[in-house]
Amino acid sequence: MFAIQIKERGKTPRKLLKAHNAAAKTSYRETARYFHEHLTPKRFTYEHGKAAGYTARKGDDLPYGSKDYWKSYMGKKKKQKKHRDPFVWSGRSKAQARRVVISSTSRGARLTYRIQAFTWHNKWKPEFVRILEPELITLGQVFDKAYDKNFRAEQNLGT
Repeated sequence: MFAIQIKERGKTPRKLLKAHNAAAKTSYRETARYFHEHLTPKRFTYEHGKAAGYTARKGDDLPYGSKDYWKSYMGKKKKQKKHRDPFVWSGRSKAQARRVVISSTSRGARLTYRIQAFTWHNKWKPEFVRILEPELITLGQVFDKAYDKNFRAEQNLGT
């Protein structure tokens, strides 16, 4: 579970406050939905795990193909499951991440994932919610575009 937060650009004039709040709430929801649809699946890739600095799993630092590698967690996973994806052994956590509850207000949005494996592995949750700099920039652009569209729509409804 994590929250998307942005800084306000300044004080909103009183007569535009209702339109601003409605537009911001809708924009946060759209930004959260974008995160869920486009960025959440990347969290289950080996490349994203390396870029985000996930804790190395046992066998990650061993030379590929060595006897010790195949005895390690990563080696067994590679041999049995044919992948090295983080947070995934059987695929249950990846499937559970497809279900999300999104709630938003005019001040932010919250995505709630009920991934059972994160209750057993306490170090995984902070790794899962870690957002990279390029992702932050993308989310900001998504919010700005959605806010501009929604604010104009709210102003047109109000007049």
